[in-house]
Amino acid sequence: MDSFCCRCGARLSPGARFCHRCGHPCRPPERTGSSAAGKSMDWEGTAEKGLALLRRYWLAAALAVVIVFGAGVLLWQNTARCAVSGCAGRAEYGRYCSAHVCLSAGCTNCRTNGKYCAIHRSVDPASLPAQIEISNVRITERGSYTVATGTVTNVGVYTYEFVKLKGTFRDSSDTVLDTDWTYAVGSEGLAPGESATFRLSVPEDYRIRECSVSIIDCDTVLRAGRFH
Repeated sequence: MDSFCCRCGARLSPGARFCHRCGHPCRPPERTGSSAAGKSMDWEGTAEKGLALLRRYWLAAALAVVIVFGAGVLLWQNTARCAVSGCAGRAEYGRYCSAHVCLSAGCTNCRTNGKYCAIHRSVDPASLPAQIEISNVRITERGSYTVATGTVTNVGVYTYEFVKLKGTFRDSSDTVLDTDWTYAVGSEGLAPGESATFRLSVPEDYRIRECSVSIIDCDTVLRAGRFH
C-alpha cells in the first residue's frame, strides 16, 4: 500500500521515516485491524491458560495439604498415649485409655475416684436400683411342690446380669410360710426391652395363697469401658 507525505504530497518509499522531498517526519503505517486483534486474542488466550495452570497448582497444593493433615491425624490417633503419667495405654477416648477414662457414656474426662470423673462421680448406674419389672406371678401345685412362676422385663437403659430373685410365700392372713430364691438371668444378660421367665418353689403347702417376688441382687454390665 503506497503512502504519501502529509506536507508536500510526495510519494514515500516503503518504510521511510522522513520525506525525501521536504524532510517532514513520516509516521509508519498503522497495523491492520485483523493483525492487532489477532495479537490481542493471542495474549488473552495465553493469560487464560496461565490462570488455569495456576488454579491447577493451587488445587494440587491444597489437596496435598489435606492428605498430609489427615495422615498426621490418623498417625497421632494410632500412636497417642494416655495422658495419665506412667500409663503406656493408647488414648482411645480423647486423651485417655479405657483404663483411665470416665465410665459415663460419651465422657472423655479422666477418672477421679476409680470409675468416674468429677462431673459424673455422683452418678453411678451400678448403684441405682435395677430397672426390672416383675409381672405375671402365678402360683400352682406341681407334685409335692408349690410353684410360683413369672416374668422379669428390663425397662431401663442398661443391661443386667445375674438377676437374683427372692420369693416370699404367704397365707391369706399375710403370714410368711416359706421363701425361695433363684437367678432369673445369668451371664447371658438381660438387655433393655428383653424379658425372661423365672420359677420359685417350696414344699407343697395348701395354706399358701400368694408369693411376692423381689430383686435382691444384679450386676450392671460394663463393656469396653462403657455402660451398655
